[in-house]
Parts: sequence; C-alpha cells; structure tokens
Amino acid sequence: MSGRAWLRLGWIAALAAAAGVRLWNALTGPLMWGYDAWAHVAYAIFLDIYRAVPWADQGWSYFHPPFHAALGWLLAQPGSGEGLMRGLALLGSAASLGTAGLAAWLVQRVSPRPRGLPLLAFAAVAFLPVHFFVSPMPGNEMTLTFLTSAAVAVYIANEGRERPRLAPAAAAGCLLGLALLTKFSGVTALAALGAASALRAWDSRGRAGEAARAALRGAAVAGAALALAAPYYARNAAEFGTPLRLSRDTSLVRSVEGEQRPGVRFARDYFA
Repeated sequence: MSGRAWLRLGWIAALAAAAGVRLWNALTGPLMWGYDAWAHVAYAIFLDIYRAVPWADQGWSYFHPPFHAALGWLLAQPGSGEGLMRGLALLGSAASLGTAGLAAWLVQRVSPRPRGLPLLAFAAVAFLPVHFFVSPMPGNEMTLTFLTSAAVAVYIANEGRERPRLAPAAAAGCLLGLALLTKFSGVTALAALGAASALRAWDSRGRAGEAARAALRGAAVAGAALALAAPYYARNAAEFGTPLRLSRDTSLVRSVEGEQRPGVRFARDYFA
C-alpha cells in the first residue's frame, strides 16, 4: 500500500478506537459516576424545574457557572432521567473527541508536513487516559476543555493570517466567555491569549499601526469574554464581596480538607 493509503487506514483506526471507547463508556457505564456527578445532574434538573439560575448562595452555584448545566437542561427536555445522564456522558465524549480534532486541525494548519503529524496530534490527545476517564462523566470538565481549545484554535488561525481580523478575535473571546460561564479555570486560557496578544503587539513595534492593531485584537478577545461572563461573576461579587468564592469557605468542604493530608492547600502544595 502507498503511504497515503496507510495514513488513511491509520485515521480510520484511530477514529474508530477513540470514538468506540467513548461510546461504550457513555452508553454502558454506570450512571451518576464521576466528580460531583449528582450535583451536576441536580443543577440541570433545577434549571428544568425553576427555569432560573440558582442564587449565588444556593448550593455550589457560586463556583459552578450555568452554561454546562444549560446544555444539560436541553438534554432534560424529553423528560427521561437516564436520557439526561447518558446525554451528558455523550456530550462530554463528543467534547473530548472535538478537542482532539482541534489539535489535529491546528497541527495541519501550522505544519502540514509530514502528513502524519496531524494524526499523531489527534492520537496524543484522544488517547490520553484522563480523556477516557473524564469523558463519560456528567461534569463540566470536558465542556470547558473543548471551549478553551476552540478559542485558542480560532485565535491562532486568525493570527496566522497575512492580515488578522478583528471579528475572529472577538469570536475567540466569545468562546472564552462561554468557557468562563462553564468553569472558572477558563481564566487560564484568557490569561494565555492575553499574554500572546501582548507579545504580538511587542513584536510588531516599529511597524506602522501593527502594534496598535495587535493590541486592539487582544482587547477584542478580552472584551468579548468579559462581556459574556461579567454578569455571573458580578453577581458573586455582590453576594460575597469576591467574584470567586472558594468552596473551602463552607464548613463541609473545610472539614473534608482538614481530614485529608496535607489539610488546607496552598499554591506551593502543587509543587511539593
């Protein structure tokens, strides 16, 4: 067989294996399994019953933004509890595959040679154990992963143009805004694209208007993201005096952390 035929066969095998394992886990795995699974399902059911986002002081609403739960609410409309949970598992699985696909697309765009490099990028993400492990969970991790990956891909594709445009920069910001409305850790991708925009502006200094245009695109990314996410975090700030209240401020989580080594966590504990 030719190299092209082998590559096509490799793609078929990789896609079949990656999708097959995810489908098996999502459709046959245990229901209500995963990180805080009951809370995520309950959030979607709350939206279905009350047609409203919980108040900041209700449950864990203060650090679980509503976008992922709103997707769960859509899945709950047929009225089947199992359909809701299987639907969330399939949603996470699709988001995981989509993230791997974005990795392959980005490698193809940046480095089209050798031809097998996009397949390697796809497999490197699709077959990560953490993706297999988390994909069928009903939580918001995979939704966040896909949204931040899509934002980065759109940003890089735009900046790779001969003349980057403002609209795709704003689109990347909208994806980041949805990520921030899914999980607060989307702020890391916002910081990364902010730093990238600052570097682009710095590298463009001395060229007429280029630095200003790069800074304007960075502002479009940040502005669109914050415009979408700001109302949710402003609500938290109005209730608690901070846009992100830590779960350890609640007695239950504080007691659980106190029983685990090393107890209360600090940034240095991630490196210890």
